[in-house]
Amino acid sequence: MKKTVCVSVMLLLSTSASATTRNVPSQYSTIQAGINAAVSGDTVLVAPGTYTGVGNRDLSTSGKTLTVMGDFGADSVIIDCQGSGYGFNAVSSATVIRGLTIRAGNLGLNCGSTSPTVSSNRFIDNTTAGVQIA
Repeated sequence: MKKTVCVSVMLLLSTSASATTRNVPSQYSTIQAGINAAVSGDTVLVAPGTYTGVGNRDLSTSGKTLTVMGDFGADSVIIDCQGSGYGFNAVSSATVIRGLTIRAGNLGLNCGSTSPTVSSNRFIDNTTAGVQIA
């Protein structure tokens, strides 16, 4: 009986999910595609570059507990909203947004009624100040 219980617990522990890093653009063509593929606990790591267009603005984590971060920081990863929409919209309280520049949006980050962790980011040339919490 003890061996069966021990084996069952070991199998349960070995099948539990572990966090995965989703790489943009090498694995996913847009930041939103990386977010969509991610599950809670994952990191969406965005490579240096400027990201524009659909799938790279109005980003939503859909309530998932995620980290979305720029590889090498805000100086190297730019979300350019091109004067339309938000950088991030409706992120969950458990979201971490780190190391990104969000520029030329109507708003850099729309938190709604949530309080995500936002660190080491830059908000440049957005119509409204960088972060809005309702």
